[in-house]
Parts: sequence; structure tokens; C-alpha cells
Amino acid sequence: MTKRASIGAIILFCLALFASFPGMAQVPGLPSFGGSSAAPTPTEEKPATEPAPRDPKSDLDAVDRVLGLLKDDTQRAAFVQSLEQVRAGLVTQGPPAPTQNPAIPADGLIGALADNVSKAVGDFPEMALGENPSEKLANAQTELSERASTNFGGAKTLEFLSWALPGVAAVAGIMVFLFRNPWLKRRRHLKRSAQTRIQLLRRVSIKLLFDLVPWFGAAVVIAIWTSVFSPSWRETQLFLAFTTPFVVPALVRQLFAFALTLLARTRGWRLIDYAMLKLLPWITVLTAAGVVTGLMREFAVRLTIGRNVADLGALAMDFVVGGLAVAFTLYNRRTVRSLIVKGRRRKGDHGTGILTTVVTVFADFWHVFALLFVAANLGARLFGIGGDNFFEDALFAVVYILAGLAFLAATSEYFAKWRESLDRGRSTARRALMRRYIGVLHVFLQITTTTVVAIACIDLWGFGIGEWLGTASGSQVLRPIISILVVPLVVWIIWITVDTLIEHALAPVDNFGRQRKQSARIKTLLPLLRNFVFAALSVITVIALLANVGVNVAPLLAGAGIIGIAISFGSQQLVQDVITGFFFLFEDALAIGDVITTGTYSGVVEGISIRTVKIRAGNGALYSVPFGQVKALQNDSRDYGIYQLVVTVDYEADVDHAMKVMREIGDQLREDPKYKYDMLLPVDIWGVDAFSADGVVIKGAIRCRPLQQWGVGREFNRRLKQRFDAENIHFNRAKQVIQIAGDPRNAHEDHPLPVSNGAALPARV
Repeated sequence: MTKRASIGAIILFCLALFASFPGMAQVPGLPSFGGSSAAPTPTEEKPATEPAPRDPKSDLDAVDRVLGLLKDDTQRAAFVQSLEQVRAGLVTQGPPAPTQNPAIPADGLIGALADNVSKAVGDFPEMALGENPSEKLANAQTELSERASTNFGGAKTLEFLSWALPGVAAVAGIMVFLFRNPWLKRRRHLKRSAQTRIQLLRRVSIKLLFDLVPWFGAAVVIAIWTSVFSPSWRETQLFLAFTTPFVVPALVRQLFAFALTLLARTRGWRLIDYAMLKLLPWITVLTAAGVVTGLMREFAVRLTIGRNVADLGALAMDFVVGGLAVAFTLYNRRTVRSLIVKGRRRKGDHGTGILTTVVTVFADFWHVFALLFVAANLGARLFGIGGDNFFEDALFAVVYILAGLAFLAATSEYFAKWRESLDRGRSTARRALMRRYIGVLHVFLQITTTTVVAIACIDLWGFGIGEWLGTASGSQVLRPIISILVVPLVVWIIWITVDTLIEHALAPVDNFGRQRKQSARIKTLLPLLRNFVFAALSVITVIALLANVGVNVAPLLAGAGIIGIAISFGSQQLVQDVITGFFFLFEDALAIGDVITTGTYSGVVEGISIRTVKIRAGNGALYSVPFGQVKALQNDSRDYGIYQLVVTVDYEADVDHAMKVMREIGDQLREDPKYKYDMLLPVDIWGVDAFSADGVVIKGAIRCRPLQQWGVGREFNRRLKQRFDAENIHFNRAKQVIQIAGDPRNAHEDHPLPVSNGAALPARV
């Protein structure tokens, strides 16, 4: 059948399939197969006779009608429109809705992951082998039993082995001979004297040519032997399957040794010798295992040992190679790192320059990348995806990783210079915000770059993450992940904005480095505001993350509301303390550092919380007073303080002169540099306030800065005592008399005798 006839048959089959749908018989221009223009009605009875043989002319007419339909633009457009209507009806019906496990949330990240994992787990047993594992094992046993019953081909197998085994021996023999040949061994010897880079490259290249002589000899023997003895290309492939596992590893070993030798000038011969001793055996074994794994996928080998046996063997060898690769990576981690970067360095020292940084970071984490590559290769193998070339995929993945590291190193250097430019100059709130925003942008860029590189590397192994994210299942997982990442990012930006502004407002110096005079109200309220914003943002973040993960937060919010109501009923005093404290702080009634008196408590305010105020008394005791118990508050630290002067002089003293002396002392204090800044006004002498039994009472006042009145008052009293003594102004000294009845020295009762305690006895006892 020609290609054109095949296409015509396919068109006829498609038209017949579409015509079988309801309503397609009425499509304009659609040919009727069987000679009628419409399908028979249900009431029509079909004849019971045998169907007549098909007429070639009717088939030819049907093809002509199809061609006419395709050539006519109007009929073709109507036919396409009818097909789209049928498709829309099928899409509207859709597949039956899947039943959701009640234990798994219907939405959110947990539900999306559970849905996709359940689908993957359901298909996983058949991914690695392409069939059901039990059926695969049964088929493999059948293939082995069939080949065992026929002695694996019988005479044909013996005939193949009769010339293949001597050929393998010849190849192995020529390789051993050429490796041990004295003349070649002398040519392979490399002088390690001091030499330039060009001299080393020339000598190592000459050595490599003689190192590859055994491999070239083996290739010549293989070519001659197969051309003489192999009767077919299939048997040639089988012969290569016998020789490749030890020829190719020898070639890779020599090439790897050549690469190591080129590093001798910068790494030192001692390290190169140690690396060859440690790494070359591993490289040989890994290459041999990889070659055997590749041979399991060759057609000739699969045909010989059986398709199912080859599939199981390839899967087993893949795990063997993976295990060997993991052991090689862990066992030789430090050796390979020393080959990548020269010498030892201190932790955290990545050198200078972007290239040096990239190479150093890759050297520090090469084992992590290698383990990820092995895991990706085994994962792709288990899921039945990806290619068979591990080294090619790993090479491109390394290129992607190095490119990502170079980009991150360049951006890190740029951001570091940006921060340095912001650190120069005045410290403003805008610069502080820019520094913190740059940190967030840097972290966001690092996460984005790492994600892009990771997706690109994963796609190399055939997982198709990029395409999967565009599907319905991928978007179901991607949306909550984006929300989980965006919500903390937005909350973090809000928090650093508030925190930076408050921190800048609380700074002890301004933008010009001058000491800033801050009110105690700001120093008290702003930390409380920062704590409140932090708590609110934390609660919002936790709720948003739980909602996007898939946890139903409605019961949690309802339960929290009920618990809050119960707590509010049981802690009315606590609510009263909080509300009272809020208004005290809002009205700036007290602040940290103020000297207050409330009730029986007096002292310095050391701390303020949302419920209590901590007062340090003069004796060192610390009182925690709830705001609800603060009915009245005396604050001695606001605006100014007044020290009241109460001076009692003797009745015989000159009062006017005493008040003049008091004013002079006040003027002296105003001129003293130690006290003049604490006194807001001159000393105010009010005058004679009262006549008491103790003497004449003179009162006045000294207005000072808050909390400085007591120091100024004590100094005023000290100087007043000295001046009164110098001016012979006496303070009142209490006199005590005793009146004894009948004493002739006391003729009158109005003149009692003095006593020690100042009390007067009655005239008569």
C-alpha cells in the first residue's frame, strides 16, 4: 500500500468514527457509507439475509465524496464546525469526578501534593520497567527457561564462542603485551624536573600517545578479528559486548590520568600521585559498570538474553552504578576538592574575584552536587524518564550550576558595593531602609536563581518540571507554594519597614550625629508598638501559611474566639489593667525614668508593660503595680519641680534681714555653674507665713528642672546655715519651762519654771 493510499484509508476511518457519534449523520456534506444519506431509524427492520459483497464502484464514489468535501471550502468549514461542537459536548460531559479521600484536604499544598503523589505512586510500579513488575519477572523466567532448554542457541552459540573467545583472548593479550613492553614503558616515563606549562603539555601529550598504544592495538585486533571471523553484524555486536567492558575502562583510565598529570604544575606531584592511587581504580570500576549497563540496552544483547532479562539486568546495574558513585563521592570527597582548589584555606575564605569564588564554592560542595546527580539519575530511571547518557546530563547540569554560582557571585559583589555606598554619609532612615531592602532583594534573588537552576537541572534528567508546572496538577501545587513564599516576604518587608523606622526614631543621635532629645513618651510607646506589630504580623503569617498548606483555619479561629471570650469573662481585672494602662500611656501620664507616687508606692519607673508598671523604691525594693490599682498618679518628673523653703527664725531675729540673706543666697546659686542650669527662676521668697510656738515662719520656693529641686534645696540650706551663723541670725530654739505650785520664785502662774521636755506643770499639784 502506497503512502497516499494509507492516508486515504486513515481519512475514511476517521470519517467513519466521527459519523458514529449522534447527530453526525446530519452534518452537511458528510458522505453516507452504504449508499443512504441518513442512518436507519429504529423502526426499520434489517433484512436477515447475508450482506451483499461490497461494490468497488461504491467505495470509489465514497472516496470521491470525501475528496469533494475536503476541496469545497464551505462544506469543509461546516464539517469542522460540527466536529468542534461534538468535541465541546464531550468536554462539557467530562470525566467522572474523582472521589476525594476525606482524610486528605481538598485544597492547599497538602491536598495538591497528596493528589499528585497518589497518582505517581499508582503508576510507579510500571514506570521503571514499562510493565507490571510481576509480569516482567514471569516473562524473564520464561525467557531464561526457553534459552536454557535450547542451550542458548545450541550449535549457533558454540559456533559463535569458537571464534569469539579466542578473539577476546587475543585482544586481552595484545593489551597486556603493549602495556608491559619495555620500549613503550620507557616512552611512557615522564620526567618531573622543573618545566614550564608548554613543556609539561608537550611531554604529557607524548606520554599520552604511548599510553593509548595498547588501546589502539586492541582496536586493530578487534577490527581484524571481526572482519575475518564474524559472519554477521549481530555477531560482531555480541563480540564487542565481550571486549568493550575491559577495553573502554582502560581507555578512560588513561585519559583521566592524562588530565590529572596536567594539574601537576599547580597542584604538585605529591598530590597527583596520591590522587592517581586513590581515584584511578574507582574510575576504572565505575566505567566498566557503566559500559555493562549500556550493553544491556543494545539490540543484539537484548535479542540474545531476552528483552525482559535485559531490562531487569539494566535496572539492577543502574543501581550498582549508583551505589558505586555514592561510595566514590563520599570516600574521595577531600581528594577531589584538593584537586579543584589548590592547598588548604580557612573556613569562609572564598578568595577574591568572581571566578575564584565560583570555583571555591563548587569545590566545597561538589560532593553534594554529585550525590544529587546520582539521585536524579536513579529517580529518572525508576520513573522511566530521561536519557541513558548519565555523563552528558551531569556535564550540562554542572554547566548550569557553575553559571548560577557565577551569577550569584556577581550579584553578591554588586550588592556588597551597594551597601558600602549606603554606609557612607549620613545615617538617615531612608538609607537604613534601603540597606534592609537590599538584603531582602538579595535573598529573593538567591532563592529565585537557585530555583531556576534546580528546575533546569531536573529537566535535564527528563522529569519535565517546567512543563508539569504548566499543567492543572502543577498549578495546583504551584499556587500554594507561591503563596507560602509571598506571604512571608510581604510580612517581612512590612516588619523591617516598621522596625527600621522605630529603631531610627529611638536612636540616641540624629542624622548629623548630634545628641537627640527624646521624650520619655516616645521611648515608652514605640517599643510597645513594635512588639504589637511583631505579634500581629506573626499571627497573620501563621494563619496564612496554615491556610495555604491546606489546614482548615476556620475551626482554629472559631476556637480562639471562644477561648478569648471565656478568658475575658474570667479575667476582667486583667482587661481593666490593660485598658487603663493603654490610656495612661496614650495620655503620657508616666514614662520610664519618671519619679512617681501612686498610693503607698513611690519611686523611679524602671519598666512598663501592657499591664503593670515597675517602680524602684528608694530602699531598692521593686514594686510591680497593676494599672488597674493606679487611681491617682503623682509624677515629679514633668515640666519642673519646686523645692519649698520653710525657715523658722527666733522671735528676736530681724526678719527683713533674714529674707534679704535668703535672696542673696538664691542669687549666688543662680551664678554658680553647677546649679544655674538646674534653676529655672530666681528664688521666690513669699514672706512671713506664720507665727508659731517655734518662732517666725518664713516661706519661699525654688523652681528647678524636674528631679533637680532636691539637690538645689540641699545646697541652699547648707549655705543658709553658714550665712545665718555669720550674720548672727538665730533659728528658733525651743524653750521648756516647769511651773511648780507654791514656789516663791514663781510669784505668778504666768511664769513657769523651764523644764527639759518643754511641758508646763500645773500651778498646783
